[in-house]
Amino acid sequence: MKRKRLFSLVTVCMLLLLSDRTVCASCAEEKGVIRSETGLYAAADYEADELGKIGPGTKVDVLSVLSEFVLIKENGRYAYVPCESLYIDADYEKHYGKKKACGSTHPVLVTEGRLFENAVETLLLAYHRIPERIREAFEAGGFRIKMTEWDVAEEAYAPYGGYRGIGRIKAVTDYERKMIYVNDEWPNAIIHEMGHFLNDFLGMYSSRPENREIFRREAGKISLYAASSDREYFAEAFRLYVTEPVLLGLISPESFAMVEKAVCSIASAPGRC
Repeated sequence: MKRKRLFSLVTVCMLLLLSDRTVCASCAEEKGVIRSETGLYAAADYEADELGKIGPGTKVDVLSVLSEFVLIKENGRYAYVPCESLYIDADYEKHYGKKKACGSTHPVLVTEGRLFENAVETLLLAYHRIPERIREAFEAGGFRIKMTEWDVAEEAYAPYGGYRGIGRIKAVTDYERKMIYVNDEWPNAIIHEMGHFLNDFLGMYSSRPENREIFRREAGKISLYAASSDREYFAEAFRLYVTEPVLLGLISPESFAMVEKAVCSIASAPGRC
């Protein structure tokens, strides 16, 4: 079976993801479960034959949702699986613990409501994966992060919209209040939002003519959401650059180079810049 229709079956895929929701404790934002035996395809080759099979009940990290296929990580290997072969595990407590009143002593993070008990720690671990100079610029600009159990879209004035998750918005940046709002179901969404911060800090870096050309060629390789605008493309590419740089280099070397140029313009990334 060849994978030549990568941009079809959008509705089927999104409905399946809407039916069963979850997040996981790694920097992948969702944890998937394989429904039935299905083929694995090489992450860097859209025309590849099957690499092998993966059995029902196998748990995988969902790294990126395309249209017909989902990028996964299973036992340290990257691959595509057909979208309809996977559902999203909906057990939030299994990944983040029970709901409780959670405070934060970190100067950049405030909390609100009853949160999954490990969500704050997970967010802070994700935040500290961002290169230090980018975090310094964020904090020096007076920005903060607010984790809440409530709908972040109702809390923030968001002229650019929000980072859409499965059924609702994961996170959003309110530039007037200088606040990133993150729902406790998706603590790792902070990385995507920090991609927006970097893009805006560099004066809409993604909208430079040379980067818009890369967006037009490459966005569909990153995620379905990345294809919606050059801003979302940059934020999604930045997310993979931080969490799965090897994967980003495999699926889109141009995107990797574009993000790395932005990161290196203000931050020295060990081993990269």
